[in-house]
Amino acid sequence: MRGADDRDVAPLTTALDVIGGKVELEPRPPRDPDAVLAAERAFGGARPIYAFVGLLHASLGTVGIMVSPTWATRCLIGASRCDSGGLFGGRGGFACIMDRDASWRTLSYGGTALSRWKSDFREEMISSYTDAEAGYVRGVVPDYKGWSDDRVACIEHIRGSGERMDRRLWTWETRLRGSPRPTEVECLVVSPEMHKRLEALRHTGLAVPASVRILTGSVSGAGVHWFDTASVHSAFLGIH
Repeated sequence: MRGADDRDVAPLTTALDVIGGKVELEPRPPRDPDAVLAAERAFGGARPIYAFVGLLHASLGTVGIMVSPTWATRCLIGASRCDSGGLFGGRGGFACIMDRDASWRTLSYGGTALSRWKSDFREEMISSYTDAEAGYVRGVVPDYKGWSDDRVACIEHIRGSGERMDRRLWTWETRLRGSPRPTEVECLVVSPEMHKRLEALRHTGLAVPASVRILTGSVSGAGVHWFDTASVHSAFLGIH
């Protein structure tokens, strides 16, 4: 969740209201409207709630929530093997894809095919990472040589360009209709500054449900780490 800057407490209060059952999570305005709207036209024009599988991406803000798979069981309307907005916007490694509609059809799940996404995801974890989901969650570049879709060209395009590798090229995306229930929220993940603001709110009497873990990241000279830490990786893998 993203605010105007790290001093903006609105994303934190929104997350806390969702966790507390006071409001429902709603689709957020797209940061890249042209790309996102092109993707949404491809899957029927619906404005879903997007959720990466096993990833909170730092570019999406300073507050994140991790939700139980039961949310997808109730609300899933689509899935894909990569970031749909990046694909249709031709961003980064996706720039090498010429026929985006055709690529989308091979990388996405909807309708009767939707029931296959979970088994296909699991198969990709086993075949593409030496330690299956653990490597995927850490952002390891997969062993993609056996793949037969356009993500291969995207990854090699980035490698050849010298640009920084972007894991959204192979991170699975789910699209959901309907907010997660409070009981389905497992973790609240915040930047160090947002953690200070959370503690200030708690001193005024705010209570966070005991079932929700609070994970705080860090910032170092190497970059932003609040969504890319061992504690977050372990939480995604169900390791407490």
